[in-house]
Amino acid sequence: MNFRELNVIFEKYLDENNHYKLFELIETCIDKKICPSDMILTNMLTMFAQISNTDGINKLQELCSMTNPEFLKVNSNFQHYRAETIWLRGNVSKAIEMFEDTYEENQYLRRRIRLMLKHLLYEAVSKRSEAVLVNLVNFTERLAKNYNDYYLMTCLWQVCFLSEWFSDQQVAFDLLERYSNLRRAVINQIPCIVSISLKYHKTDPVYRLLEILLKYEMKLQSSIILVALFDYRFKQGDLRSCCEIVKWSAKHKIMLPSVQHEKFLRLLLREEPVSHKHKQIQSPTYELKF
Repeated sequence: MNFRELNVIFEKYLDENNHYKLFELIETCIDKKICPSDMILTNMLTMFAQISNTDGINKLQELCSMTNPEFLKVNSNFQHYRAETIWLRGNVSKAIEMFEDTYEENQYLRRRIRLMLKHLLYEAVSKRSEAVLVNLVNFTERLAKNYNDYYLMTCLWQVCFLSEWFSDQQVAFDLLERYSNLRRAVINQIPCIVSISLKYHKTDPVYRLLEILLKYEMKLQSSIILVALFDYRFKQGDLRSCCEIVKWSAKHKIMLPSVQHEKFLRLLLREEPVSHKHKQIQSPTYELKF
């Protein structure tokens, strides 16, 4: 069996999610001291980590120690993959410690660790453990202070901000208050937050975001949100809400583009027919929280 044929077989079992056959093939590779490509190894490690299969990671470490020690070294003996398995088994505190150690010692893996943690944060926060949330906040703060890396803090901020729990929302506000770099990073999250919220007819997060931007005098970003909120209410044919948005923007000297003013006039004059689909939408009752 040549190198190319070996990779093809591994790819087949990976596509089929056939863990039993993968184990058999890894054992064969250990016996014959042959190794698939680095990409195949990475895909298997990712799969084993995501299903919390430590045995699979250990087998790959055994294989690489004999056939590909450089890959093992570059990937810190697969400690970040082990950290993910430990996280998924519920020991978030230990996993954070392992992730942080690997992050510190291996610059090559920092991007991968950030991406792994991005997908783990939401589930950890949603389980409503105050101790876990405190650990996550402290971890992201250490990354920010020691490495000027605000990526994970930004991810955590978004999860907490969109949470329906006041305590989570307060964590998001507190982080913004303490870190000016986070405020700059959050700007890039605004379109995503607004899009997700309005897609599911949740206007409260949009109002909270406007309050934050107003506090820090981010008028350009406020204008972007107002446009999205106006268009959302316009599609519902909600004249009163559109009127409130226009008045609020004028009061706070936040300019709306001319196209929104034209839409407002059409709605005011009832020249714009509202589709049957939009008439079906139940607009939640609310007060603008400004």
